Amino acid sequence: MEGGGSNKRVVVVGGGAAGSLIARTLQFGADLVLIDP
Repeated sequence: MEGGGSNKRVVVVGGGAAGSLIARTLQFGADLVLIDP
């Protein structure tokens, strides 16, 4: 990772409203990817 940071990578797959809520909660504390087909 750049700068030697220790950010976690989180992938949220689907989940609709619950997945969006989790992604929004974690967006500043991790490198976040939301996959919602």
